Amino acid sequence: MLALLPSASVSWAWEEELFRALNKAGADPILDAAMFVLTTLGLPFLLALLAVPLWARGKREAAVDLLVLLVVTMLVTDAIKILMARERPCDALSGVRLLSYYPCAAEVDPAFPSGHTSRAFAVAGFLLVRISWRPAAPMAVLASLIGLSRIYLGVHWPTDVVAGAGLGIVLGILFVVLEPRVRRYGRVRAVVVKTLGDVLGRLRRT
Repeated sequence: MLALLPSASVSWAWEEELFRALNKAGADPILDAAMFVLTTLGLPFLLALLAVPLWARGKREAAVDLLVLLVVTMLVTDAIKILMARERPCDALSGVRLLSYYPCAAEVDPAFPSGHTSRAFAVAGFLLVRISWRPAAPMAVLASLIGLSRIYLGVHWPTDVVAGAGLGIVLGILFVVLEPRVRRYGRVRAVVVKTLGDVLGRLRRT
């Protein structure tokens, strides 16, 4: 089983070839900027903003659940990163193409799995099971592009992204399946929803 996992410091030969091909693909200023924007969209605080339209449409419990899911996904992903301690390709390889405004130093934690990808796919999985395929489909496309951007920018191996996608989908679906069974969580969420609703109501009236 351990042989199937990536090494802490190197990759398989095929993975390095794939990484270098995707890392150097395009090499165009416009594509560079687009990939940087896509990577930025995978940041936690931007993904958390997706809770706003859910709340506005009356899906208040789902909005709170989405925020909690993001926290859970970050904690689980970081725990695996620490356990695996895999070097990023920009640290392990020479000749990696990096952007001047997004250097390898911008990523200080281990590589496996990709946190940007796991968060984005967790949201996609959550939307698919909890809401519908309509918002989930574009989110899955966006999550895939976010994952691709991580390789293009030189900060993740392909298997980091694949593992992040799988982890995110599993966590998103598991959260929806298990959440109704945790009664204490439901009670706490009800308090949070009511409190936020009251606060926002007062703000609208002022």
